[in-house]
Amino acid sequence: MSIDFPTKVITVPRSDLALVSGTIYTMDTEGYFRTELMSLMDDAIAMHWPQSYFHETESTIAGVTYARKIKIINGYSVVFTPNEQWTVILEGSNNDIFDVENGILVQNQVQVIPTNSAGLIVTTVGSGLSIEQAAQLKDIYKLLGLDNTDSVTVTPAGVDSNSGDIDINFTGDGVASTTMERQ
Repeated sequence: MSIDFPTKVITVPRSDLALVSGTIYTMDTEGYFRTELMSLMDDAIAMHWPQSYFHETESTIAGVTYARKIKIINGYSVVFTPNEQWTVILEGSNNDIFDVENGILVQNQVQVIPTNSAGLIVTTVGSGLSIEQAAQLKDIYKLLGLDNTDSVTVTPAGVDSNSGDIDINFTGDGVASTTMERQ
């Protein structure tokens, strides 16, 4: 991602986004977009240029946590490249990145789909993670073979008195047994 300060154009390359399928990509407006903007605006070159965005973090009202807000300000605009027919879905915040009418989005062949909602709230699971974070963690566990559908039972089988190795039997993951060394 880059900013051309004289023209105030923020360029977001497709290569920085997450591929969903075919020509559909997602952009995490908080984890990627805002973080990159913050980094670009902290650069020595950017010091004399006006701020490019306004950010309001999650806020809790009457026990409900509402999603963060990102607003492009001071005449900056956003363009997605390359100028081809592909789609980007904006996720992670309520924002105005898709706003063509007010000159925020430089309209080209890229279709930009916002996920803004007046009721966009942050919910957490028992661990304090948001539902999105919990889903991502579940996907990682699944990739590593650690999800609940492939449970593993660990049973100590004994200690080798000569080496100090601990024998442990693993069942449920296709592994018959293994040896662990004390650290």
